[in-house]
Amino acid sequence: MTLQYHSDGVVAVVVVYERNLERVRCWAELLSLLNLSDSNELRLKHILVYDNSATPQAEPFLISNCSYIHNPKNGGTSAAYTYALKLAQDLKLGWLLLLDHDTEIPKKFFDSASIALAASIVRPAALLPWVVDGERSVSPACITWMGSIKPIIRKNKVFQCRNLTGIASASFVDSTSLKMIGPLPASLWLDYVDHWIFLNFNKLDKKIVIFNAVVQHELSVFQRSAVSRERLFSILDGELVFVNSFSWHIRFIYSFRLGFRLVRNMLFHPGSALDMFAWMIAKLSRSS
Repeated sequence: MTLQYHSDGVVAVVVVYERNLERVRCWAELLSLLNLSDSNELRLKHILVYDNSATPQAEPFLISNCSYIHNPKNGGTSAAYTYALKLAQDLKLGWLLLLDHDTEIPKKFFDSASIALAASIVRPAALLPWVVDGERSVSPACITWMGSIKPIIRKNKVFQCRNLTGIASASFVDSTSLKMIGPLPASLWLDYVDHWIFLNFNKLDKKIVIFNAVVQHELSVFQRSAVSRERLFSILDGELVFVNSFSWHIRFIYSFRLGFRLVRNMLFHPGSALDMFAWMIAKLSRSS
């Protein structure tokens, strides 16, 4: 029998890589919210700093209700979320707030999420804010019939989306729902962890709610020059795991999508095309 914690207490898990707390954009706001007594539905009760740096970089000292884990092997977001879920269960707290070190939390963020939670008839599996990179819409997004991810334009007042997804950072996730979908695949560690989680919430007909807060979040994947060969391989590996969660026809379509992307990169981004081709050859050699 699965234990269900309907407490609206929140564990915020901040995933840090090669920076100290002074450079973690959400840190000051989190400290101001910790154990704050107010009427919010959602209340921050604990902060977990999960440091994936090669050497300890972001350990908080002498702060109550704050934990620190250093993982020199860099377990990505997957290891951080898995540890945070266990912590939330031990503390009997019902929600995880997932955060990257470069995500800014706006004022009244918890207020907006609490309003959306109170208005929901059923307890949602996740609460997603609007996430933008500058003026570019990033999240929430729709999972299309091809298995691709299409961000929803925030200025659109009316939209239809059967399968909602989004990036993990700045999202609230119900700990019981996360436990229900089972352990994260071992082959996922960073990229597409979030989309895999939300896809499986959709498969269980779990409700995902968008709340009225706008979060600024820089995404390096939008800057091709900042995406290394290793990061590109990680993105493609994660995308493949994600696509393999669908039925055969979406997996079949994916092969054509990859081919189209390869040709487009050959025309406009030859370096990325060569890296993509190397990844595809590596995958084919492993499967043979």
